[in-house]
Amino acid sequence: MFLFRLKSRCQLNQERQTEVFLNNLVNLSNTYEKQVASPDSMNYLLEQLDPLEIETVKVKMVKQLIKDKRLDAFRLNGEFRIAIDGTGVFSSSNQHCECCLKTTHSSGAVTWSHKMLEAKLVAENGFAMSVCSEAIENENGIYDKQDCELKAFYRMEQRLKTYFPRTPICLLLDGIYACREVFKICERNNWSYITVLKSGRIPTLFQKALKKQKLHPQNLLELKINKDIEQKLSWVYNLEHKSHALHVIFCEETKISKGKSVTTYWCWVTNIRPNAKNISELANKGGRQRWKIENQGFKEQKRHEFELEHMYSEKTHAWKSYYQLL
Repeated sequence: MFLFRLKSRCQLNQERQTEVFLNNLVNLSNTYEKQVASPDSMNYLLEQLDPLEIETVKVKMVKQLIKDKRLDAFRLNGEFRIAIDGTGVFSSSNQHCECCLKTTHSSGAVTWSHKMLEAKLVAENGFAMSVCSEAIENENGIYDKQDCELKAFYRMEQRLKTYFPRTPICLLLDGIYACREVFKICERNNWSYITVLKSGRIPTLFQKALKKQKLHPQNLLELKINKDIEQKLSWVYNLEHKSHALHVIFCEETKISKGKSVTTYWCWVTNIRPNAKNISELANKGGRQRWKIENQGFKEQKRHEFELEHMYSEKTHAWKSYYQLL
């Protein structure tokens, strides 16, 4: 269904009744089946199956690629980059189940939805390989505060460490993960991290970084990426924040577009000490690669007839299993 981008179980049911579909299926699977199972049978199986059983399959696939050194060219500082972010799976004006997330809009309208927190191994060439997925959902419909990305990450990190206990990992994270608890988790698991740092998330750290940046103007590297793009990379290190020694990277990029000069600013906090030799990689092959999970990950899954936001089944185990397979 997903390989042929059929969009729905109904479309799969029509296609699977053709002889050419059966021939293609047995050739791809190297089997000798005489008929194709009904999508209803497939759905019944997925309703009974724990989605983590499917997750272990995709983990084994990625681990085999790592073992065979197929992904060594995509390491940063010797570590595999794993971007973590959340995405919507489906939403409705009607409540689907007790675990739905509830959003009340300014107009007064209410939307019920399901979301997933996703960890993908990414590379600058566009790879975005799923390695771990955690549902963002309320437990049994009873909550003081709704579930969120951060809470889902606290649950996910245990499985991620179990799946890859000795694999060198560098997490690429959004600004909401710039907090003491996430720093502690990464240090406990011996993970590196490069996290977006916004002025309002940890204001004291951000102000410290700005002051120290002015005191050390020598920590600056100017790059000409191409004839239209120039970068100024600067860094400060050993900023203390609640017993953590953190380093901050600043990136100022000026791009000539349609005859106009446009300047964009980024800032990241990391536990990898920056210097003149590694600052370009940390910024361009590290912090900025977090967008791969959005552009080459979620957008691909939602567009090009993959239909991530289509509800392939209403049962909890089933829709999570379809998500894992997609």
